[in-house]
Amino acid sequence: MSYLSKEGVNAYRCYSRSKKVFWVKGRDFCLEQLSQKYDDGTIIAASQSNEALNAVKPLMDGVIRAKAPIGGWVLEPYKGDPNKTWVTLVIELDFCGFMPDLAL
Repeated sequence: MSYLSKEGVNAYRCYSRSKKVFWVKGRDFCLEQLSQKYDDGTIIAASQSNEALNAVKPLMDGVIRAKAPIGGWVLEPYKGDPNKTWVTLVIELDFCGFMPDLAL
């Protein structure tokens, strides 16, 4: 993921792209993201697609612009081992085209 711009405290406009794998075209996303770090070390990041960013990051040949209406990460320190993190990802995706079960 790359940052297109910082929009405020813990608020970013982001771009993410995956590569083509076999016959499945690559996908990209233009997202707005908010994140917050808490005193216990937990980090929460929430994001959503923003079609207004399409003008900032034009579509590339061979890549499909997908949509993520809502999504987020929760990164929590793993109790008992400071070198580990408990990760939770929840996301709704629209791949905007064919995506075989094998690729999911």
